[in-house]
Amino acid sequence: ESAEKLVADFSDEPHYLQELIRNLESLGILLRTSGNMTESESRSQQAVKMQEDLVKQHPDVQDFRRSLATCYFNRGRFLADVGRINDAEENYRLCLSQFERRVSEDSTVLLHRKGLAMCSRYLADMVTARGDLKEDEKLFRSALEKQQELVTEFPAIGEFGETLAGIHEQL
Repeated sequence: ESAEKLVADFSDEPHYLQELIRNLESLGILLRTSGNMTESESRSQQAVKMQEDLVKQHPDVQDFRRSLATCYFNRGRFLADVGRINDAEENYRLCLSQFERRVSEDSTVLLHRKGLAMCSRYLADMVTARGDLKEDEKLFRSALEKQQELVTEFPAIGEFGETLAGIHEQL
């Protein structure tokens, strides 16, 4: 409520809106974790819609565009959790598209490359669940390639190696 008031009072400051969207996303994740799926879905949808609008209004703000990819990813996770595989796949594809654009614009941003690899893997999981083994293998190999690049360039980041091992297990 106080974040919404802040946004209303300072509507010319988009970073306040960005914080409200992040709070909505966090609330949606918390609600999902606690089993309140109806309210979680509502917050997730609200966050995505607001983030899409924010990116339309400020297309040159890199943080807003990255946050849109994250909104799609989190929405995909929610939809996968409730068994809506096709909808989850659609959100992961939107997320993948966003991260592909971010990486093509600047491949030095580690967060974008990590997001691209992670989204590729989750999308592959949805394609597997739907039974498309040909596309599934292609997506897993793509995720593997992206994750291997991260491990090669950043061997000290253990998380990258653990994720790579998980992808190998799924192939």
